[in-house]
Amino acid sequence: MLSDAKIKRLPAKTKAYRETDIPTLNLVVQKTGRKTFLQRLTIHGKQEEIRLGDWPTVSLADARKQADENRTAAKAGRDPRQTVAGAMTVPTFAEAQEKVIAIHRGNWREGGKTEAIWRREMNTYAGALLPLPVDQITVRHLENVLAPIWTSKVEISKRLKQRCSLILKWAYAHGYRDGNPADLLDMILPKRKHRKQHYKALPFADVAEALVTIEQADAWWATKAAFRFLILTAARSGEVRNMTWSELDGDTWTIDGSRMKSGREHKVKLSRQALAILDQAREYSDGGDLVFPSVRSKVQSSFAMSHICKECGIEGTPHGMRSAFRNYAAEKTSFPRAVAELCLAHVNDNETEAAYLRTDMLQARAALLQQWADYVTGERGKVVRIA
Repeated sequence: MLSDAKIKRLPAKTKAYRETDIPTLNLVVQKTGRKTFLQRLTIHGKQEEIRLGDWPTVSLADARKQADENRTAAKAGRDPRQTVAGAMTVPTFAEAQEKVIAIHRGNWREGGKTEAIWRREMNTYAGALLPLPVDQITVRHLENVLAPIWTSKVEISKRLKQRCSLILKWAYAHGYRDGNPADLLDMILPKRKHRKQHYKALPFADVAEALVTIEQADAWWATKAAFRFLILTAARSGEVRNMTWSELDGDTWTIDGSRMKSGREHKVKLSRQALAILDQAREYSDGGDLVFPSVRSKVQSSFAMSHICKECGIEGTPHGMRSAFRNYAAEKTSFPRAVAELCLAHVNDNETEAAYLRTDMLQARAALLQQWADYVTGERGKVVRIA
């Protein structure tokens, strides 16, 4: 049998090992030196293992007492798996998920869809895991969830694997289980051959015709205006659809960091053509703060501009228009790469370069966006080049 003195002297080894105490009670010594009480019981005819907690947080005396109570409950036909030393309840996967969501919620964009997508996908594809205690989940459970969609729904399965791993890491860190079975998934799931799919984009030479087509379309004025404004500013759909009059100051549009993918404030110097669209929007304004409201004076649906593309037969997506702008900047202008990237509000992932390049290049960006606007609206005589 064990004693506190003996437990204290037990060394960490290259592999985890067990020391036996009273019947059904074991102490597992991990490679890290962590010492955990585990109890093996037959519950409803099936061999199960219950985690009683880590020593010395849970004393040897408390572990023995809890083991006796669990053994008595199992003999009486009850299931003691939800109870560990000190009456601490092992959370279900669903309960642990709530803890992890709460931890990460502060890093998600306010009003964004991250949490809703997380819950929807977990409920749809990993619903079988949710009621299980976190200490009972094995790599086989995870495989049963992921294998059916591993090659057919690549992005969703990738997100599910990451979320499951985060939840089980949380459970491990809080002493509810040993290790993270998600770490073993790469050994049992097949390798995937996947080429990232990009948003469909028009050749930049075709954007001028698309602008005319959109302007002439039989659609809600704000949807057409928003799409044209998106093209001229190389902005993202959400940035334009949520745009408010209070964000405008003369010819400068300032987008708060909470609305940006990068989380950083972004300024856009508007071209003459973009300002003309705003003049038209003021004429149609319903008095609200949204520049391009829906028919019901709310933020337009994320599908509104995509739908007008399909209706007009435009072979591209709203987001793909940013690619058209980027290709134009690379092939038809001599502006530095950094200027084009800043127009797209891309974060410089070169840490050394970013540490020294601290200017927002606002005037250079204004010149590039004006040249782009002149190009796609046919005013090609006013070309500005910066070496």
